[in-house]
Amino acid sequence: MSTRENQIQQRFFKQLEQELPQDINLADWLGELLDLDPSNVYRRIRGEKKLLWEEYLKISKKVPQLHYGFQELNQTDFISGKLRHFNDWESLAQYFNNILILLQNAAEQGYQLYYVARDLPFFCFYSTPRLMAYKISVWTKCGGIPVKGPVPQAILQLGNAIFKTYLNLNTREIWYNWGIYNQMEQLRHWHHMDYINLLEFEELKNDLVGLFENYKKWLSVSQKQRGKLEIYASDFCVMNNSGLLEMGHNSLLMNGFQGIHFISTQNPNAIQLFKSHWKEHIKLAQPIFGSGEKDRYTFFKRFKKQLEIQLA
Repeated sequence: MSTRENQIQQRFFKQLEQELPQDINLADWLGELLDLDPSNVYRRIRGEKKLLWEEYLKISKKVPQLHYGFQELNQTDFISGKLRHFNDWESLAQYFNNILILLQNAAEQGYQLYYVARDLPFFCFYSTPRLMAYKISVWTKCGGIPVKGPVPQAILQLGNAIFKTYLNLNTREIWYNWGIYNQMEQLRHWHHMDYINLLEFEELKNDLVGLFENYKKWLSVSQKQRGKLEIYASDFCVMNNSGLLEMGHNSLLMNGFQGIHFISTQNPNAIQLFKSHWKEHIKLAQPIFGSGEKDRYTFFKRFKKQLEIQLA
C-alpha cells in the first residue's frame, strides 16, 4: 500500500472505533465480523493490508454512518470515508441539486443510463410533489433524515426538475415485477401506523395509476419526451438499486445504500461487476417496450391488479 492509502485506511479505522460503543474492542469486533484471525485484523488496522471491498460492505452494513463518500484510491481498490448525514433540509436540498446537475449534464452530453430497481425506480417518486413528499416522509420516519415538518417547496421543485430531466435522458431499465406490490404493502403499513390517512392513501395510489398510464404510452413508442426508453420486466432481481451512466469509454456507477444514499465511482472493477450482473438479469427479463406488446399488456395488467388491492 502507498503512504496515502495507508493513512486513509488507518483514519477509517479510527473513525470506526469512535462509532463503536466504548466497551467494544475494535480488533475483536472486526475479527468476529470479518472472520479473521488477530494478525490479519491488525494488519488491516495498521494499513499493511488493504481492506477488501467485500469486507468494507460488511462493516458498512453494521455501521452505516461510515459508508458514504468513500474515496477511489486507484483502479482496483476502494476505501471508505465518512458518511455525510442529512441533518437539515438545506443539506438534503444540496443532495438533490447535485443529482439534478449530474443528470442534466448526462442528458445534454448524450449519456445512456442503465438502471435497475428492486423497488419502484426513484424517478417515479419524483413525478409528483405528493409522491415525493411521501417518500421523503418515509425516509424521515425511518431515521434516514432527522428533520421535522412539511417538505419545503424548494425540495419538491428540485424533485420535479429531476423527473423532467429523466424524461430527456436515454434509459434502459430493469423493473422488478413485484415492485408495485412491495410499494403498496409499504403504503398499507404507513396507513396502519396512522402516518397517512385513507384519503392520502387513495391520492398516492391515484398518482401511481396516472404515472403508469404515462409509462404505457412512452413504452409503446420507446420514447419519453426526448429520451429513449427501454424497460425490461423480471421476476428476478438481486441487485441493489443502481445505475450506470455511460457514453463511449466514459462511465459513472451509482450504487444505492440505505435507501436514499448513492455512492458514485468510476472504478473499472465495480463498473465491470455491474455490467456482468446486468447481463445476467437481462437474460431473465422480458422487454416491454416497442414491439413487446404482449409482455407489456401482461406487465401492466399485473400492476393494475396489484394497485386494486384495498386496505385490509
